[in-house]
Amino acid sequence: MTEKENINESVASKNEQTTSHNPNLTQDVVELNTLKRKVLRNTILVIFVILLVVSNMAYLVYLSLQEKPQMPVIPDYTAQFNELKNTTNALGQLQELNLKTQAKNEEFSKKIELLTKKLDNLDASQREIELRFGDEESVSMWQLSEIKYLISLAQRKVVIDKDVNTAIALLKEADSVVVALDDPRAFKLRQTLASEINLLGNFKIVDEEKVLLQLNEVIKNVYYLPVNVAPRQVKLEQEVSANINDWYENLKISLNNFLEKFIVIRKVEERKDFIPPTQAEILKENIVLKLSLAQKAYYNSDIKIYKELLKDAKLLIQHYFVANSQLVINSLKMLDTLTTEKHKELVLPNYLQSAVEVREFINTVETVKK
Repeated sequence: MTEKENINESVASKNEQTTSHNPNLTQDVVELNTLKRKVLRNTILVIFVILLVVSNMAYLVYLSLQEKPQMPVIPDYTAQFNELKNTTNALGQLQELNLKTQAKNEEFSKKIELLTKKLDNLDASQREIELRFGDEESVSMWQLSEIKYLISLAQRKVVIDKDVNTAIALLKEADSVVVALDDPRAFKLRQTLASEINLLGNFKIVDEEKVLLQLNEVIKNVYYLPVNVAPRQVKLEQEVSANINDWYENLKISLNNFLEKFIVIRKVEERKDFIPPTQAEILKENIVLKLSLAQKAYYNSDIKIYKELLKDAKLLIQHYFVANSQLVINSLKMLDTLTTEKHKELVLPNYLQSAVEVREFINTVETVKK
């Protein structure tokens, strides 16, 4: 027998002894044992239910884990997309650049065609010239053109600019080119060139710089000339009396003061040309302008206008500046010298005969070559 069974038998024997001695106590013990058996049975039932629930839950969790679908892994295509986008942009830029390159190529092709045509025309012209004149003759034609240009320029200097010195230099240069031609037919042309160089050399060359420098000195003096300023005439007016009894005298004094200001009488011989100080600078600039125009007229050999401008400037200085000033006296004296000095206008030819001779000579040379 086990220990548990021994305990139970001892307990039962004790219970029987107790029951035999006390019948009420026996009934309570019975009820207590019955209650223990019920509690034990209920406890076992609860434990069984708990185990059943736990096992069901574990089974459900297991099933859920087994049946849950696995999410597919989506690869990251961002880098490939960006690379594709960059490639597309690069292709677009290449296409645009290709179109521009094609347009430029077409433009260059047109220019090359045009230049090629021009070169062909130049080659044809050069061949024509070589066939017509030959190498030595082409050189002579260039020399003839140079002679014609020099003589035409000299004629312009004589007729329009009236520049004799430059015209003589140009004619001498043309004569040296004619000598280089070594053509006997140019004798008449050389004779005409020599005659015109001698003719132009006979004109007296006036010292223009001297006259222009003298006018510059007068212009500088104008800014320092003293101007005639009208003197202020201060006349004391009679004062009226404050006494009312002197009303008649006061009336006469007031009337006299009014008439003196209302009517002013001056003698003609005492009249002088005065100018306000505020307008003195304008007057001086006007005189400087006239003198500058006189310089230009003298340079252009327009002696008539030159003298008229000097006379106008002289009159303005005489009327509006202090006559006894040494600076005014010197300026007027210099203007008198420039005005009274004899200036012969250059009567130059209207054309050069050498311009006609060179055209005839060129026509003669071309006729013989044809």
